[in-house]
This record gives sequence, C-alpha cells and structure tokens, in this order.
Amino acid sequence: MKSLKSLPIFNYRELSYRQKLAVIYILTGLLMSSLAFVMNFFFDIPFWMNIPNLVIMLMCIIFISLLPEKIEKFALVIIYLFALLYIPFNYFINGGYNGASPLYFVMIIAYFALYTESMKSTIFTTILLSTIYTSIMILSFHYPNLVITYTDESSVLIDNIFGVLAAGISLVIVSHLTLNRYIYERDQNINLVKSLEVKNTLLEELSSIDHLTGVYQRQTFFGVLEDKLNLIKKTDEKISLMMIDVDHFKTINDTWGHQYGDDILKKIADTIKNSLPNNDVIGRYGGEEFIVLTKFFSEKSTFDLAERLRKRVSEITAKEKHVATISIGVTNISPNDDVKDIIFRADTNLYKAKASGRNKTVYE
Repeated sequence: MKSLKSLPIFNYRELSYRQKLAVIYILTGLLMSSLAFVMNFFFDIPFWMNIPNLVIMLMCIIFISLLPEKIEKFALVIIYLFALLYIPFNYFINGGYNGASPLYFVMIIAYFALYTESMKSTIFTTILLSTIYTSIMILSFHYPNLVITYTDESSVLIDNIFGVLAAGISLVIVSHLTLNRYIYERDQNINLVKSLEVKNTLLEELSSIDHLTGVYQRQTFFGVLEDKLNLIKKTDEKISLMMIDVDHFKTINDTWGHQYGDDILKKIADTIKNSLPNNDVIGRYGGEEFIVLTKFFSEKSTFDLAERLRKRVSEITAKEKHVATISIGVTNISPNDDVKDIIFRADTNLYKAKASGRNKTVYE
C-alpha cells in the first residue's frame, strides 16, 4: 500500500492534464455513488438496488490509491462503467426521463468528449452514447413498466436537485481545468514562438557576420549598400564608400603564419569598427580587404576619417611583430550610381594608393 503523500490526489499539481481529469472523474464517481448509496439507504430502497453504488464506490477507492501512471486507464474503466451500466441502471430505477438521469446522460457524454484525445474518437463516442441513451428513453416511453417510478413528489425534487448539483459542479470543474490547460498551452506556444523568433534573429545575425573579424559578410554589406542607394534616391542624404586593403598581407602570412595573420585581421577590423561613427557600416570584402559606408558631410571630413582609420591601425599594431598598414580608396556615392560603378571607382582609388607606395588614402 502506498503512503498518502504518493497518492495522485495529494500530488494533483504535478499531474498531467489527463491525469488530473482522471482524478476528477474518479472522485466524481466516488462522490455520486456514495451519496446515492446513502440516499437509497435513507429512503429504504432494496439493497440489490444499492449494489451498483457499492461496486462503484469500492472501485473508485481502490483506483485512486494506485500509481498516477495507471490512473488514466482506471478512470476510463470507471467512465465506461458509468456510461454503459451504472447510469442506464439508475435511469430505470429512478423514474426514467422524469428523473435526473437525462442530466447524467449529458454529463457523461461531455466527460468522454473531454477525455478522448482524437477528434475521431470524440465524434464516435458522442454518436454512440447519444444513440444508446436516446434508445433507452424511447424504450422506456413505449414500455413504462420497465421504469421504477418515484413514490412521491419530494423524491423527484431531491433526485433532480442532486442531479443538477452533481452534473453542474463536476462540469464546471472539468471545464475550468480544460480552459486552464488551453491557456497554459497557448502561453507555452507563445513563449515557444518568441523563443524561436529570438533564435532565428540570432541565426540571421550570425549568418550575416564574418566569423573571423566580427564585421558584416560581403553579401550582407551589399544588401545594406542597396538599401542605402534606394534611400538616397528619395532623400538628400549623401554617403561615401571606402575600400581598405591591408598592405603586404601575404608577406605577414608567409613570415609569421596564418594564425598571426588572422589575429592581425581581427585587430584591424576591431580598430576600424571602433573608430567609425555609430551609423557607419563595415564589412569584409574578401581576404584582407574591408569596405566601409560612411555618411558624407564634406570631402575634408571624409578624407580626415579615412586618414584617422589609417593612422589608428598603424598605432594599434605598433607593438606586434609587424606594424600593419592599410591603403584606402574613397569615392562619393550619387543617386544615379549602381553598385558596380561605386565599387569600380573605390577600387581604382585603392589601386592608386597602393601603386603610390601604400599606407595612403586616395580620394578622387
């Protein structure tokens, strides 16, 4: 025998939805059969009429004391006994359709509908039980002698009051549980969707970022450039583009290794990114080349920014094995430009910077 604390009724909050329903159904069966047993005894009903109540009481007491993982199956046994034997039997001994039994018919159909998991099972069970109960009522109408009628009006009143209370309270409890389950699952789904949105956003960010340098990948940068081009066609905003190349990078790799070369690229990318104004954009064009979009205020301010980046890179790498330098080609962007034209002009200026001795800025 299990301890009281291990019984499902004492661990109700920890049970699943169906286990909670199972506990409610078994307790409802226990309560209804116990009250019916007491009332029958009080009204001097023959003992044989009380046997079904006694059987249901004992089964409920036994089932509620078993392990939670088994209680779902036992609850189904109780519901079937109620639906196919207990309630039809009570229908015939308690006034037929003049008593409270039709309320129990409705209650048990609702119980099955809430307890079955598939729509097919729900529809099948609803049609089956509705057919059985309708047939029972038609049968009792044509053969009234099959029904044991009430001895007085007070018995009818008591039975109907009991029926309304039992069916009403149990259906309210089950409906409340079902609603809570719906709200819980809805909240879980909302949280899941939000979590997926956050993860998708993170994945998009990760896929748009160059993993080595932490700046935009080439494809992402060109997407930003396209957006900027569409923007300046509608506004008066002016922007410039810088092509940046690390000087003698192949020599750095060949002399100190690719790992050292990667470290230099990271430091240069961080230096440029941290030296740019907030709304400027940097991407890795390929290999040791970077590309920058910056807001244009004047040719002097754009040139000064490029020079500041160039000098800052040399300062940051001064303590390394090799003082890294960069060459920069700058061009302004007009509303009629396309991406190829912009890149061509910036690349041409970069080539001039490298051809004139490197570690320079060319802005034409």
